[in-house]
This record gives sequence, C-alpha cells and structure tokens, in this order.
Amino acid sequence: MKFINLLGITFLLLVYVGCDSSTAPSIQEVWTNTNAPIDGYVMALISNSSTIMAGSVQTGACRSSDNGKTWLTINNGLSSQENVRALAFNSTTYFAGTIGNGILRSTDKGMSWAQINSGLTEDHILSLVATDSILFAGTNNGAFRSTNSGTTWTAINDGFPLGEHTVVSCLATAGLSLFAGTGLTPYFYRSTNNGTSWISSSNGLSKNTPVIAIAASGGNVYAITSDSVYHSIDDGNSWTPLNTRITFMPKSSILAIDNNVFLGTGSGVFLSTNEGASWNQENSGLSDTLINMICANENTLFAGTLNGGVWRRPLSSLIKN
Repeated sequence: MKFINLLGITFLLLVYVGCDSSTAPSIQEVWTNTNAPIDGYVMALISNSSTIMAGSVQTGACRSSDNGKTWLTINNGLSSQENVRALAFNSTTYFAGTIGNGILRSTDKGMSWAQINSGLTEDHILSLVATDSILFAGTNNGAFRSTNSGTTWTAINDGFPLGEHTVVSCLATAGLSLFAGTGLTPYFYRSTNNGTSWISSSNGLSKNTPVIAIAASGGNVYAITSDSVYHSIDDGNSWTPLNTRITFMPKSSILAIDNNVFLGTGSGVFLSTNEGASWNQENSGLSDTLINMICANENTLFAGTLNGGVWRRPLSSLIKN
C-alpha cells in the first residue's frame, strides 16, 4: 500500500513539473479556431478593426464584428454557394470579387450585396485592392479601376504583355505605386499613375514562376512565387530571393507589418522579424496548416485555411516590442 502511495505522489509531482506555468504557452499565445461558418476553401480574408470578413468557395461570405469570437453568414445578394475570391473595403463600404458573378458592393457591412459590374468585361475576379478614393480589380482578363466606389469601371491594361487578356492574379498598393502580379512572364508590373500605364519590374525575379501574392510596408515590397519569396527595397525595380525553403500553394499569402513579414503557406504560418533574413514557423495550436489567406488588425493575426477554418492568434505573442 505504501508503494502505491509513493507512486501516486511521484506521478503527481511529475505532472506538476511537466505543466510548469512559467514554460508552457498559455491559451492566448497559440492559434485558436474561431469556428467560422465556412464549408469550403477560405479564399478571401480581410480585417477592418474588429470586423473580420471571410469569403469561401462554397458558402459565400461571413462576418465577425467581435474580432472572430462570433460569426454571421452574410449572403443576402450573394448565392449561398458563391465563390468569393477577393474582398476589400474602403471606409465603410465593402466589396466582394467572385468567380462568375463579378463584383458586389455592400454599404451595411455585408448584410446586403448588390452587383456593380458596369464597365467590367470579365466576371472572374481574382483580386481587389482599395485606396481612400480608388478601387482596383484584377481579373482573368486584365485589370480595372473605379473612382466612384465601384459604380463604373475602366479597363487599365496599357503595358501588360497581352493587354486586356492578361491574367492579373494579385494587386497591392504602397504610397503612389500600384503593383500587379500576372500569369505571364515577366510576371510583375508597377504603375505610378493609378494603373493608367504599367511597366515591367521583374529584374531578379524567377523567369519561370508567376507571382501569386504581393505585400508592401514602408520601403519594402515582397512577392511570393511558387518557388520562393522575393524582396525589393527600391519600389519593385529589382529583387533579391529570400532563402525560405518553404512550400507554397497556388493561393499562398503574405503580409508585411513594419519590419515583420508573415507567410501563409502549405506548411502553416511563418514569421520573419528582420525583413525576411530569417524565418520561424509559428504553428503552435494550429491543426490545419494549409493556409490560403492571412490578415491582421491592430491586435490579432488571422489565418484562413484550405479546409474552411479561420484561426486567430494575438500579435503580441508573435511580435515582441
């Protein structure tokens, strides 16, 4: 009997030491599933303060107004099986780019949507980006610009290799520059006049792999291809490959916050705190590591996955001030 008691005491001591609160991560320091109502790939994810919006292949769009704690399906005006490929917002107006239904607009945080396709000649929308006064769309057949919150659109394809037939898979803005990743070599373009004209800007980029995601912060521009991440410090004029050795998917994503760079990849989330010089895998608590999209607000990083999940993690657990 004493032997059994001794084992019991020893076991309890081992458990206590193994769960030392000074070394084990707290629940706030790891990824947690927000249980968003999504059945299908998360293809679009944006944050506007505590409002988070996600778009998927099979279930349209959903919204959280409390930083991902609770969610609401927002498909009034969207098909319940709408393929929402891109999302953007401009002040209080939200935009959804779809595959086959063009672009829709909501002025009530997604509670209702209306088509805004006047001037669009392509209904397969691959990317959206908004500034304070201009909205840009990348499509299966060229890029478009709207200066009236999407009411009308104008094609902006001067300089692309196939003009209006160029696949524009991703867009990003930084200062006065607009960047576009395309499906044909030379793959990366820059405009300094809001898309009126484009110039090739691919010096140093791989000549064999399309650009699938772009991010910019300060004087840094980053581009993901299927084989690497590239970094530019001169507004995309020239590029240096970063040694990541990371597996990228066709819908991989990138986010830049000051000197910090996040990657959403086929192997989870990676973080560099030194502009891409080195990388750490940040998957603690993340059971679905096929990451399609990432976004962040002031306090939280969000990740949308291939299997339909939206996960969140405090930025303070990743970026140390």
